Amino acid sequence: MAAVAKQDNSVNGREGGVEVEQGWEGVEIEREEGFLRPLEQRPCRGVQEGGVIPVIDVGAAVSAGVNPAARRALLAQVKHACQEWGFFHVANHGIPLSLIHRLRQASKEFFQLPSEVKLQVKKHAGGLGYYQGQLTNNIRDWREVFDMSACGYLELPHTDPLTNKVGTKIFHNQWPSDAIREICEEYMREAKRLAFTLTKLMWESLGLPPTRFEDYFGQSKTHRFRFNHYPVCSTPDLVLGVGAHTDVGALTVLLQDEVGGLQIKQKDGQWLDVHPDPTSPVINVADVMQVLTNDKYRSVEHRVVVNRKVDRYSFSYSYNAASGIDVAPISELVNENNPPKYKPINWGKYTMLRIDSSLNTLEFEHTTLRSFCWDVGGFVLGGRLNSGGDIGGVALPPSALSCHHCVVPKHQQ
Repeated sequence: MAAVAKQDNSVNGREGGVEVEQGWEGVEIEREEGFLRPLEQRPCRGVQEGGVIPVIDVGAAVSAGVNPAARRALLAQVKHACQEWGFFHVANHGIPLSLIHRLRQASKEFFQLPSEVKLQVKKHAGGLGYYQGQLTNNIRDWREVFDMSACGYLELPHTDPLTNKVGTKIFHNQWPSDAIREICEEYMREAKRLAFTLTKLMWESLGLPPTRFEDYFGQSKTHRFRFNHYPVCSTPDLVLGVGAHTDVGALTVLLQDEVGGLQIKQKDGQWLDVHPDPTSPVINVADVMQVLTNDKYRSVEHRVVVNRKVDRYSFSYSYNAASGIDVAPISELVNENNPPKYKPINWGKYTMLRIDSSLNTLEFEHTTLRSFCWDVGGFVLGGRLNSGGDIGGVALPPSALSCHHCVVPKHQQ
């Protein structure tokens, strides 16, 4: 049954309250379950009309190879899109439309399964599988997801709670059926090919050598693929399908349906609707790319709004760095006039911090790229870090204090 929330018009006077209703997983949705967004986050506020993100013909990534002028024009388009927008559509991407159609059908069939069947592939501890309790900034998102790995398994850092020994934990794909597995594996191969092509174009557009690209992404076992389902909601002005966030990887390949709902935050703080094109993936720059390029390319905040008429489905492929890689601004892109803006970030540990904040209600500020910025007077971790390892009297988790190993830039010495 589709999730439903109703605005509370009773005499208790609580603005935007939610009455108890049957949820899409057969559970009751109550006020304390935390779907309601504060006024400043609600989707009806500050949405900008007009404006279209760039469209880049990536078929030219191959054909333009023999034409230097066309190649330069393509790289200029990529550079402009990444610097000014952080988002763009791709045309001639090479993913068969028949495969996209089969993927959509598989997703709908999965989310229409009974709860007890979906819960047989439930994800645990940030791993892979089905989940419907995703949080953004401690508030539940109005969606359910199914996570997979393009490599068949996900490799992330793990600290043993008994010995405190740091190692690696492997999460394997869980499949509800062979048919869904076959379709998803075929699509993930296509999405990985496209992501690889686009990431190399971004690299080349900045004049960086291809060998450096392999250093970060060549051995990665952390590429992820996700089904997203956004059920209808009777009060879409009170909740968000996904709250405002940035993505953690290098780039994301997002395939939308015809419903729409993706919004990106512009430089002036206004939200812009991204018009859906079911045949043309949306690409967005993610956090790793922003750090590597020292802010030349922007990882832009985005969110998803829901509606009261029809369910929305989307598919996101995250192209990520290797788990053990320390990500920092690339030496070719920094100098005395443009010093590094970030401390080195261990990508695997950064990912685990972000996953933790999406699964658990936290008492401290959520980890973002801002958490790793150099600031006047020193390093900032979600705020001013004092010698006691806390921010404003709120103790930080040990994982947040153990993942930074770096040399202070000259301008901070």
